[in-house]
Amino acid sequence: SRLYIVLMEIIARPAIPSEWVSLRLALVKTLKNTIISIGNSLQYLTFDKQLWMGYYRLAGGLVTSPLAQIQSLNSPQSRLFIGICDVEDVRVPISEHMVEIWSTCSSQIQLVPSLVGPLLEVTLAPLAEMRRTILPLLVAIMQTEQKHKGNFRQTETELIDKLDILISENKGDEEYREIFNTLMLDLVQELDPAWRESGHAFVSSVSRLLERLLDYREVLQGEENMNKRMSCTVNLLQFYRDDINRQEMYVRYIYKLHQLHVEAGNHAEAAATRSGERRVGE
Repeated sequence: SRLYIVLMEIIARPAIPSEWVSLRLALVKTLKNTIISIGNSLQYLTFDKQLWMGYYRLAGGLVTSPLAQIQSLNSPQSRLFIGICDVEDVRVPISEHMVEIWSTCSSQIQLVPSLVGPLLEVTLAPLAEMRRTILPLLVAIMQTEQKHKGNFRQTETELIDKLDILISENKGDEEYREIFNTLMLDLVQELDPAWRESGHAFVSSVSRLLERLLDYREVLQGEENMNKRMSCTVNLLQFYRDDINRQEMYVRYIYKLHQLHVEAGNHAEAAATRSGERRVGE
């Protein structure tokens, strides 16, 4: 666990100026090899959830870190160095390793639903190939929970909660929604017919949520967007109330709608909004 802490600290706060390209590349390669070695060793150890989650957080942390965004370096010297050295983008290989290691886990159900958040954060990173690599692993987690518990309710709940948070942190885009919808629908078609329909309904529901969250994020700033912001907020709270019956999420957006009415001076509407919140709590 101490090694995990040190490695995560290096990933989060690398003490290397961005113009030191060769040293940065060497650090990324070392981190990649270390993380892969850790993952490969886990199958030979007695199952320990903390160790498995540590591996996935490290791997996810590296592929979403600016440290691994080698191609984004902008200086002419950096681009020249990268072109000459034919630098490997480690993000996809590590993502593929994350998928491979899952199959070696002797107690996959113990990682449900904790693993959903770290994986979801990887899929939201703006690299289509990485998204397509990791999304099938989310379906594998659904399958694991379905096999052991007869449903995938925990996976569904965790994914929806984390999406709401991560999209608000400016992660994800319209391309992600399109990839999620098309790829996940294709994947659930291959599931056991006994729960294929529920998987299809879940993917469709999350895709609608993504659309509403992205619309909401787009109008968060600016006085000129106040009416659109109210409309998007209403769309979200109605989704949480009517589509998936998540009262705690519904109440969260009731509070946000109330605050918007207060800011706009719509005190009667604000009072009516709060009365709706009180009815939920009764």
